[in-house]
Amino acid sequence: MSRGVCPELSASLAACRRAAVDAPFAAHVESCPDCGPAVALERALPRFAAFEGAGPFPSAEAIRIESVLVLERRRLARAAAVQVGLQALALVVCVALLGAAWVLEFRAGAPARIAGAACSGAIVAVAMSIWSLVRAVDEAALVS
Repeated sequence: MSRGVCPELSASLAACRRAAVDAPFAAHVESCPDCGPAVALERALPRFAAFEGAGPFPSAEAIRIESVLVLERRRLARAAAVQVGLQALALVVCVALLGAAWVLEFRAGAPARIAGAACSGAIVAVAMSIWSLVRAVDEAALVS
């Protein structure tokens, strides 16, 4: 059967951080199998950081927030890459439509020019697709 953690552990660590050492605190820390090593580690970490020439260790909350931000950046980068891929695919489809419209107008006996109605619509679609691709690439660059 496993035993629980000392209910005074948080209070002991907080008192150690505040340097509020009194007789009951010292007696509890010396006798408790949970608080003794935790307080010793809490006291040793700043000395180790000073010995290594590093600054103070960040809090657990700061580390958690940084990890959440890293995960969010990765998610946004994946979403931006998918958006750029979709816009590139749309551009390819629009260029293929322009080619098909030009071929159909040429086969219909009209002179081979890009000014027909179908070709004009396809040109507009290509232009809008290029604009969307440029915007998607620009937004993806902001995420990175």
